[in-house]
Amino acid sequence: MSQPSYGDPDGYGVYGVLQQTDDGLLLCADCGLRFEHLGLHAAHVHDGAANYRVRHGLKRTRGLVADSVRAKQVQNGTRISASPAGQALAQARDPRRAARIWREMGAPVSAEAAQERDQRMSAVGKAGRKGTVTVCAECQVEFCALIAAGKRRYCGRSCANRANRRAPRRPGSGPP
Repeated sequence: MSQPSYGDPDGYGVYGVLQQTDDGLLLCADCGLRFEHLGLHAAHVHDGAANYRVRHGLKRTRGLVADSVRAKQVQNGTRISASPAGQALAQARDPRRAARIWREMGAPVSAEAAQERDQRMSAVGKAGRKGTVTVCAECQVEFCALIAAGKRRYCGRSCANRANRRAPRRPGSGPP
């Protein structure tokens, strides 16, 4: 059996797409039932949420919850990250190590992630890239800068911000 492509019919759903019904529930592509928390259903009935994502071409980071549940999760997360325990967690995180481990595991790219990447790249076009691989000075991830990017040293704004926050201030460069 060949690998389905993004947008192909996939059981009760569409491959690479998490479908939300008009009433705000998520459609299970395996059985056609609708849930606020599809991840719990997949964990109990369909061999786990991670396997469900792989089977239906969803990104591994795709939350399997309806928008209403996601809004509650965001509120709770904001409250918890402001707490002393949340601050301690933020200090202990090591995103570079986590990214390195994921790269070493060689996790496959999902249909959803590939579709998003293809859309971004088609908007830029191959002519928009320099063709020179650069290593981010902050997180050591390899990236290919755009032609108009000049001498970019960081893969993105978050790495540049982190590096700039650590850099010593020059006299007269802004508020004290």
